[in-house]
Parts: sequence; C-alpha cells; structure tokens
Amino acid sequence: MRIFVTYGKGEGATKLAAFDAALWDAGIGNYNIIKLSSVIPDNSQVAVKRLNWNDKEHGYRLYSVVSQAVTDVIGRKICAGLGWASVDGIGRGIFVEHHGSDEEEVRKQIEASIMSLVRYRPEEHGMINYKIESTECRGVTACVLVAAVYATEGWAQKETSIEEELPSFIREL
Repeated sequence: MRIFVTYGKGEGATKLAAFDAALWDAGIGNYNIIKLSSVIPDNSQVAVKRLNWNDKEHGYRLYSVVSQAVTDVIGRKICAGLGWASVDGIGRGIFVEHHGSDEEEVRKQIEASIMSLVRYRPEEHGMINYKIESTECRGVTACVLVAAVYATEGWAQKETSIEEELPSFIREL
C-alpha cells in the first residue's frame, strides 16, 4: 500500500471555507474526508507528495489521517504536522498529528507522542519523519493541513431509499 502525505494552506471568509481552500491546495478538495486514527498497515510505503487529485474522483470517500489548524486572529501563526515512524522491513508503523503556533513546538510534540506510542509496541521502529505546514493569518481566516492519504473509495451504485437503510425499530415509529 502506498500512503501519500499531502499538505496545503488556504484562506476563506469562515473557518469552514478556509479548511476547504486548504483541502483544495493539498489536491484533495473534492473528496469526502474520512478521518482515521494513526496506524500504518503492514507492507505500506509513505511518501510526501502534494497531490493533484481535485478533479479525479468527485465525491468519493478519502481515508486519511489529518492534522489541521485554523485561525481568524490577524497576525497569528498556525502550524499543522504529521509525524510517522515505520517498522523497517515490515512497512507498518504509526502516524501522529499535532498542531500549534510554532513549528519547533509541533515537531517536539510529534516526537514525544511517537516515543510514547512505540514504548508498548513490540516492534523496533525506525527514524521519525515529519511534514509540518504553516501560515499566518493575514486578514481573513487561514487554515493549514497535512493529510496522510490511505485510499479512496466510490459509492455503491445500488439505489436505496433512506427508509430502507434505517433500523426497523426507527421505521416503525
């Protein structure tokens, strides 16, 4: 499995609009984001690459680990970062996500989290890798994000009514 770490920043009239602009900048703006926890499956390779998938699969599900930061305070710096450590030769590992106002502090948080998480895992983990994105609010709401993209998935083609999908005890109300 190939996991891409993409990143972006954006501005908008609201926090949601800034987040959407950051997704677009990261190349994943037309996906429905499904946030995962932080476990990297066996036989995975992680590569940092800003994606260009905005026109690829409109409305598909995108499974990812996401770190984001947003602010509407003019002059405030924001940072979002992912860190990861893999098990050499196996391809499994962990991601951690942190955000803050200082890149060095975010890096330290990432490092501390990974060191804590590997303590009770039996495998030996390799070196810690990072991707941190930052920006400053310049008058409109700003957002930064880093996302580890695992996979995309379309939607089932079977058409069903919403009532068919509800549990029977709710349909009977």
